Amino acid sequence: SISPDDFNACTEDGCDPASGVYHIPISCDDNNMCTIDACDPATGCYYASINPDDGNPCTIDGCDPVSGVYHIPATEICGNGIDDDCDGLVDEGCISNPVLNVSVYIEGFYTGSGVMQPVLLNAGVGTDTSVTDTILIVLHADTVPFDVDTAVAAILNVNGSSTITLSANHAGKSYYIAVVTRNGIEIWSKLPVTLGAVTDYDFRISDISGPGGQNQLRINSINKNPFNRRSKIIKP
Repeated sequence: SISPDDFNACTEDGCDPASGVYHIPISCDDNNMCTIDACDPATGCYYASINPDDGNPCTIDGCDPVSGVYHIPATEICGNGIDDDCDGLVDEGCISNPVLNVSVYIEGFYTGSGVMQPVLLNAGVGTDTSVTDTILIVLHADTVPFDVDTAVAAILNVNGSSTITLSANHAGKSYYIAVVTRNGIEIWSKLPVTLGAVTDYDFRISDISGPGGQNQLRINSINKNPFNRRSKIIKP
């Protein structure tokens, strides 16, 4: 009998009694728009990945197996100091440095009528009658294990107000806000807070269910678990 094999891996070989030997080219199509499909007579089908890079740093390049190569105009990434979208501007449309205003009373310093003692002045530190003490404002991640992202020392005024300025990469992100003092129990915000250009968070808002504020979340001062509600909180 005749052997129809043409020793070409790119053909399907056979023999028809009526018409004789045939060699039909095989299809190497893998239905993937991100590969170049071809056939080598010695080894058969092969599939080379397409390089989607268009050499333009202002596009995000990639390939979808169904639709093929794409080039998406880059968008600005806030806070990295780079002109990501190649429009000649850096961090345009971004919040440069978010401002966080935190209000809280420290129980041991509170004298009533929305005022605390000027503790630093009373201790012979400085001459400013509007300042109570320094506090630490801490931003924690909003997911377990609630790691510390940033801790910033701030002046706490006698009216309970305090302000810090954060780096641009905090804009638009959500954090638990914690306040640490040298004369009170650490407190956290009841829920994560999304930071905008200017964000106000007030721990002094009254809660009819008990002392403190409805914006406060009690924590265990040992394990810092924001869902453990056994410990005391700072209150007016």
